[in-house]
Amino acid sequence: MGNTIVLNSNRENIKPLSMTNTLTAVFLEVLVLSGSMAANTNREKEFIIWLAQRDQEVVGMGTVGFDIDELPWTIDNFTKEKEFLIEVLDKAIGGQVWSKLNYEPNKEMVRNISKK
Repeated sequence: MGNTIVLNSNRENIKPLSMTNTLTAVFLEVLVLSGSMAANTNREKEFIIWLAQRDQEVVGMGTVGFDIDELPWTIDNFTKEKEFLIEVLDKAIGGQVWSKLNYEPNKEMVRNISKK
């Protein structure tokens, strides 16, 4: 069992991102850590809180997949919110926050998430 992140499940031309439970845990942990450090506004903090609520240790293994459409987007600030999330993803995958973890993520696995 694993988790899948999709962009609008009705879109057939965009492949879902499927990950093992372990990779999902690492991905979300570095994503939330990166976002926590980057978030300045309440809206940005809401995005990171939303992602943090997908913690498998709390919710259950294999149950935290989601559709990107489910994120707390707003019409008025969509462009800013998208730019913020892309910045957070770049830093998370790039390893800028990994030194704050109490373990060393498998760099290849995390960095290959973006290539799937």
